[in-house]
Amino acid sequence: MEQKRFDNRKMLFNETMEWIRSEYQDLKDIDVVIGIPFYNEEDTLKNIISIAKNSLKTKNRKLIACVGDPAGESTLSKIKEFFGDEVIGFIMPTNINGRGYSIRAIMELARLLKSDLVLLEADLESNKGMGINSQWVDRIANPVFNDYDMAVACFQRHPFEDIIGSLLVSPVISTLYRMKLKDPLSGVFAIAHDLVEDFCTE
Repeated sequence: MEQKRFDNRKMLFNETMEWIRSEYQDLKDIDVVIGIPFYNEEDTLKNIISIAKNSLKTKNRKLIACVGDPAGESTLSKIKEFFGDEVIGFIMPTNINGRGYSIRAIMELARLLKSDLVLLEADLESNKGMGINSQWVDRIANPVFNDYDMAVACFQRHPFEDIIGSLLVSPVISTLYRMKLKDPLSGVFAIAHDLVEDFCTE
């Protein structure tokens, strides 16, 4: 029963990716995809997209892609109305919705376009000069444009805000891979195309 449900989800995901390939096959020469998975963060998503638009000015062509949960359908229609063709976006079908599937779809899009990828959170905020801004996006992406495979953002947090990340995930990664990640669950990453390709084929 569980295997059948998994197979159905895999088939549905593959069908969705086929639709994405046919829908966006005319896109060419994209240097970087800025992907924003979202649920229904209408209040903050518009600001994140504006920041993404003003970032990475040195890249010839960037594509901003918003991939959402069915709960965010009205959010997506408002985003498309506000930004028009500057942003592409689609909703993942029920049964393959959620942040994981949205990120996977964004990665497949970056793979299709043979581009690097920057993943942002839809609920990041800017307040009084603190928080996300376009230079911040440039700083996370630059290592990937200069021969690194991946860059992971690190946030200043209250000590009790991310207990699992600091007490479990970070030590496990440190032990298994001999690298220190202070904030492994930040949700904000830059990934080089070759690594995107590896992630999508595994």
